[in-house]
Order: sequence, then structure tokens, then C-alpha cells
Amino acid sequence: MTVTIDDAASWRDIARVGDGEMLVLTDAAWDRIAHANRIVASLVEKGIRAYGVNTGVGALASQVVAPALQEKLSRNIILSHACGVGELVPERSIRAVIAAQVANFAHGHSGVRPQIVRNLLTFLERGCVPDVPSRGSAGYLTHNAHIALVLIGEGRATVARRKMSGREA
Repeated sequence: MTVTIDDAASWRDIARVGDGEMLVLTDAAWDRIAHANRIVASLVEKGIRAYGVNTGVGALASQVVAPALQEKLSRNIILSHACGVGELVPERSIRAVIAAQVANFAHGHSGVRPQIVRNLLTFLERGCVPDVPSRGSAGYLTHNAHIALVLIGEGRATVARRKMSGREA
């Protein structure tokens, strides 16, 4: 079966994806994601500060990052938050975390690029399970960062029961 998300997902929907069901978004959800992404792109183009997009984060939030360095900023944020330790989170839970990420993005408030959401859905479709340590210092951010490592070709993942680098996955 397939779970379809329009504007909200229940915990049961997330659990079903964790258990192996596929996840799809409605056209309306994709429209919200794209609209929010256009807003963020417009802010950046106009030089308006967007936290963590063209500024630092945390104590560095007031520091504006030059356009030429913004891609590096995004990468560095992922790398700095991927600080988990301990045993790996089980596949079922990682699938649920990815489903929750996608459901959150479907609200259209994040500004994430639609391609990122498509890539996360592809992880679910192809059984790509990023290695995510069970303990971290920044709550869900650590888990999300370890998933994002594989999106940028870093970290490690299991695909079809085979361990591989994030780049291979």
C-alpha cells in the first residue's frame, strides 16, 4: 500500500511508512514545497537575511554569508550536526524519520528545494537506509543531519542489505 500526504500526516501514516509502505505527496503538497522554495530563493536574491541560508546559525546568526559561500555553509551545517554516537537506529525508525521529514516539508513552510524531497522519497522507494547513530546532542537535528549526509554523498547507508558509502548509495 501507499501513504499519500496532502497537508497532514498522522502518526499512523508515519508508522506505516516505517513498516515499509511507500509515500507519495499530492500535487497540492508539491505546489506548497515549490512555492516556499521560491520565497527563500527570492529573499536570498534580494539580499534579505534568511537564517541558515545566507547567515550563520546559533551564535553566528548575525553573520551574513557571501553568496559564493552559501553552498559551503549548507554543507558545513550538515557536517557539524552529524555528530551522533552509539548503535545505529533500526531501519524501521529511519524510514519513519524520513517520512516525518517529508510530511513536515509538505506543509510548505521550510523553503527546501523540491529535489531534496524527491531524493528522500527515492530513499524510501529504493530501500536506502542512512546510518544514523542513536544518540546525538541536538535532538532530531542530529538524526536529520546523518540522513542528509547521504544526500550529499557522505556518510554511509544500507541499500538492499548491502553497506556502502553515501556516494555509492
